[in-house]
Amino acid sequence: PELQNYFSARILEQLTGSTAYPTFGMDGLFLDNIDLSWSRFTQMGSTPKEFISSQAFADSVFNFVSHIHNQLHVNGRNFPVFGNMTGGSSGAADWNRYQPVLEGGLKEDFVLNWGRGPYSSTTILNQLTQMESWIATGNYYIAAAPANLWNDCPNNTVCNGIHPKFDKEARFALAAFLLATE
Repeated sequence: PELQNYFSARILEQLTGSTAYPTFGMDGLFLDNIDLSWSRFTQMGSTPKEFISSQAFADSVFNFVSHIHNQLHVNGRNFPVFGNMTGGSSGAADWNRYQPVLEGGLKEDFVLNWGRGPYSSTTILNQLTQMESWIATGNYYIAAAPANLWNDCPNNTVCNGIHPKFDKEARFALAAFLLATE
């Protein structure tokens, strides 16, 4: 609770301009990353020691985001909170609990699997269901389709010129974006 209060107080200083530091026109908050499960940690071979399960971890993250959102929406304040939703499932269930406490969410691996090509049709349909559910409640949905070309270039360097795989994946992502926006 002390960390949550400290964090929200510092953010409010920035958003309300009651700090000596420049705010650069900030009018909301973007949280990166909101982990919907502890899957990112287990992929690295560990789990957070403070939690007995992935659900306990996810509940703690949700409580933190809820606290921040509540602090930014009291006393006449209405600062939007957006977040990069990471981990969790490709369906709507993990995101749905955040609908009341986030005005927008980012899906940073929409339709493309980080340079490994498109996801399966099942995963893409689940992502579209997630998107529809999120938007239906008035939330913003930010979709980013990543082409991770770092691993496709010799010696993990930046490729010169247009990479044929990037062009193919970019066209696929564009088609998905156009379909998703009707």
